[in-house]
Amino acid sequence: TTPWINTASSGVNWELGYVDDDEPVDTIWIEWEALDELNDEYRKYAHSLHGLEEDSKDELATAMYLEKTLPYKSKNHISYRGLIMTYTSILERELKKLIESKEGSIPEDWMMKKINDYILKHPLTYLENVNNLYEQLENIRRIRNKAAHGEKIDYEEFEIVKDLLIDQHLMEFISWAKVELEDLEVETPN
Repeated sequence: TTPWINTASSGVNWELGYVDDDEPVDTIWIEWEALDELNDEYRKYAHSLHGLEEDSKDELATAMYLEKTLPYKSKNHISYRGLIMTYTSILERELKKLIESKEGSIPEDWMMKKINDYILKHPLTYLENVNNLYEQLENIRRIRNKAAHGEKIDYEEFEIVKDLLIDQHLMEFISWAKVELEDLEVETPN
């Protein structure tokens, strides 16, 4: 191997792409697959969700990687309980940290119900971009409680959780809100 190649972020199956015509080439792209897919997932979240805690980014990358390894054809036979617990633990941790940043401190025993009730009464910046957030968080809390008590979590319930956190960009909004609060703290020191 060449000594200057970083194998942790090197790719395989790379392909150089360009437009083949008489005009000058304006765009060149390289498509590649990471050798370390988990590290690749982490790097995506480390940059796009930089306001999240490091543990959350690690766990999110792990959950996304694990989900990719599950066979879609067998989705009705897969237990999603572990992924639900991971996603909802990240959500609870991050919402707790966000509220803590805003309020200065909150009781340690706050769990999803108290967090959801707080959000209902005290809307948080960026989180208002999610329609019916309180109702969706309550639905996720019920799914999480079902998983925590050992009940089967089916694909549809898993999709409800993932839709809110990833597809509706709740994790991004939480990240942005945390960054904004941190920036405010830097601008106005005590």
